[in-house]
Amino acid sequence: MGRRGISLECSAEDWAEMARIGRSHKEPKRRVERSRIILKGLDVVPQGQIAKELGVRPNTVSVWKHCFALKGLAGLEDTTRSGRRKVYDADYEARVLKTLEKKSPKGQAVWDGPALLATFGGSLSAVWRFLRKSYESLVLYDPLPRMNDVRDRRALAPQGLFGGMGPSSAPGF
Repeated sequence: MGRRGISLECSAEDWAEMARIGRSHKEPKRRVERSRIILKGLDVVPQGQIAKELGVRPNTVSVWKHCFALKGLAGLEDTTRSGRRKVYDADYEARVLKTLEKKSPKGQAVWDGPALLATFGGSLSAVWRFLRKSYESLVLYDPLPRMNDVRDRRALAPQGLFGGMGPSSAPGF
């Protein structure tokens, strides 16, 4: 004879919430599955039969029944998982943003990755990763505009950007 399963109890409100989740087509699949496991467990259906009916392993049924017995509905939510810890936290990001508000270093029109790195240390990759994440349209400073089109060159020539006074002095004419 096998071990006795965990006996489950819940309030009418919890049962109604799990029934709603179990019927839902909009809830995440894992929540629906967990709710169905508990509803069948409340009906005192054997663990093996629950697993077979829902297409999960018996140990999955056992895990979620145990979590529900300990914490109720909150036990059916995902817990935070271990993983790689953040090396650069909100404090680091605040320092980068505060530095960007200051005047750029002497000899530079704008801040760039190496200048930020020299200011407060860290990793160059982390600086650029943060800048890409924070500024969707990060535009790097280009001291001279790109002139791939003849029309661009003609438009810039009268301004004296090519050393001459008119369009005929622009390169490529």
